[in-house]
Amino acid sequence: MTRMLYLHGFAGCVDHVGGSKDVVAAMNLADEMIAFNAPFPVDGGGYKWFSLPGDNISGADINAEMKESAEFIASRIGPEPIDIIFGTSQGGFMALYLTLKNIIRAQRTIAAVPFYIPGLIGADMNKDTPILWMAAGTDEVIPPDVGGVWQNLIAAGANLEYKIDDASAHAPDTWSPAFKNAIIEWSKK
Repeated sequence: MTRMLYLHGFAGCVDHVGGSKDVVAAMNLADEMIAFNAPFPVDGGGYKWFSLPGDNISGADINAEMKESAEFIASRIGPEPIDIIFGTSQGGFMALYLTLKNIIRAQRTIAAVPFYIPGLIGADMNKDTPILWMAAGTDEVIPPDVGGVWQNLIAAGANLEYKIDDASAHAPDTWSPAFKNAIIEWSKK
């Protein structure tokens, strides 16, 4: 039985009918999906894994929130192994963070339209776990190449594959069949 940890995006929640969790679940990547809301509420609704850099919060406080979220996630997944970590947007960054920082071991990690904060490259970076960085060519929230940071991760030794679908945008309900199929096919490698 395969288990997938799903991490929603900024201001998201797992109870939103028709939201990203439902889109990801419909891809049938695993037998079991583990999903829960991020630990920090967002003004106006939803939850976040960490504050955004423009929210009048220091980088040290953002890093502390990321660490707290990582501990929160680790405490909720249980002792059984995770086969896939799948995150969207801010959850995509958390998927990268958990994987590259060796916090949660999985067989594969998928970061769909991920937000990115520098700091994942280091001597202790996980270079083994295969990672898919799936970008959307018409993403109106996060630039598809995110300043080329995915290239920096590859240059530093991350086992990362970057794919882009020009017909898709940021929100999961805009992901084309080609976007979803690229994820499905990659997850079967």
